[in-house]
Amino acid sequence: MIARVMRELGLIEEWGSGYRRVVEACRSGGYPIPEWEELGAAMRVGFRPHPASRDKAEPAQGESDRDAVNDLVNELVNEVVRRDLNERQLWVLRELASGRTVRGSMVAKRFGCSSATARRDLAALSRSGVIEFAGAPKTGTYKLKRPQTP
Repeated sequence: MIARVMRELGLIEEWGSGYRRVVEACRSGGYPIPEWEELGAAMRVGFRPHPASRDKAEPAQGESDRDAVNDLVNELVNEVVRRDLNERQLWVLRELASGRTVRGSMVAKRFGCSSATARRDLAALSRSGVIEFAGAPKTGTYKLKRPQTP
């Protein structure tokens, strides 16, 4: 019912067109087809790295590390899926899950956005409890805030 009204108002194009566009974009770019999983009222979409990005000489341990990073990012994204993460915020989560350092200036430079926009993106992730700031105000960095286990 809601989808029909949104379509008639021109807020969505057509039934299932987003899914088809994502699959086609992956195919045309040489990426594996994403894995779709329904989680009640939410959807989980798992994207895998481009096959060319994998180093053939990498030992099996590297593969399990990469899978662990992907699993961690998926877990974190699923925690906040209802918060409509933007591209910058998803990048921040991937960087942090990969063990890299992230600062607001890095986000601004990477995406060509203002420092204020980068700070707002980081603040939103911080408020949601996914990341936290560590260190001095001028030199500190963000890190993942591990989910609490009951």
